[in-house]
Amino acid sequence: MMGAISPAHLPHGEFEAFANYAVSEWSPDGRGHIDGWGLYLDSGEHERLLVKEGRSAFGNLSYLAAAHRLEGKGGTSIVHLRNASVGSVRAENAHPFARGRLALAHNGTIHFSGADDITDSELLFRIIADSAAENGFREAFLGGIREARTSGFTGLVILATDGDALYGFRDYSEMGYYHSLHYCELEGGGTLISQVRSPGHEWREIGKGQLLTASKDGSRLLENIP
Repeated sequence: MMGAISPAHLPHGEFEAFANYAVSEWSPDGRGHIDGWGLYLDSGEHERLLVKEGRSAFGNLSYLAAAHRLEGKGGTSIVHLRNASVGSVRAENAHPFARGRLALAHNGTIHFSGADDITDSELLFRIIADSAAENGFREAFLGGIREARTSGFTGLVILATDGDALYGFRDYSEMGYYHSLHYCELEGGGTLISQVRSPGHEWREIGKGQLLTASKDGSRLLENIP
């Protein structure tokens, strides 16, 4: 998955090229991330977009059209390619999940006690979104992390936004090489956060148990979440 926040424009070519990772062998089972895709954009008052499908993004004209709409706009975006572990392969189970200006995508598995055909990632989003109205997004987000850690997990690699900032969190109990997260500075002061390191950027690693908060003004806060 990949996310960006920028006051001026989101990077050209990054999101279109990201679809190629759907068919790479970079996944625990070697199948790639072919079980769905989702793309979210919040450009403030002007535009909010969420498009999802339960099929591969690679060579997908719908994905390319949606990615093209993101590029060149300012705001916050999250793109996710799914390798299904919990929940069936369908558009509703593709990430990101969104409610109002809140959106979240997650890689890894959380051992929640699920219901029906709801993914562990959507359950995490519901926990955070339900709490955010009363407690604010940051406290709700940290509360969701605590609950996921208590339930047990293989990976907690999360990209989320409340419309004002982009949050990248990384934790894992296994396969740290896969449950990775990195960030870099964009031209114009924005921030790109991604699991995969595309060429042409100076990437920095987000460590185990660390949360990066990136704002539209280019400021970044990297902190440990015990």
